Amino acid sequence: MWKEWKTEWIKVRYRGIGLILLAFAGLLILWSIWALDKLSQKQLDDGYRILFLQIPLLDTVLLPARPEHMHISSTMVREMLRYQQRLEPPL
Repeated sequence: MWKEWKTEWIKVRYRGIGLILLAFAGLLILWSIWALDKLSQKQLDDGYRILFLQIPLLDTVLLPARPEHMHISSTMVREMLRYQQRLEPPL
């Protein structure tokens, strides 16, 4: 599992994805401050609801796959479904 994490970290560093992530997080924070500045006190009191209305990106969850399933990709599954092949492993 650590080998996969290290490989992903190398890809992130090589492609500069970390900088894009930081820029996106910065824009999200600035946008949130701007959006919350225009709300009335009554709307600010209902902060939990406003949080989920203003920042819908919190719904994304990334889960790593088990080692025995690491070779399966969404492209592979899509191709198997397209050609009506079985998705279960052979017995």
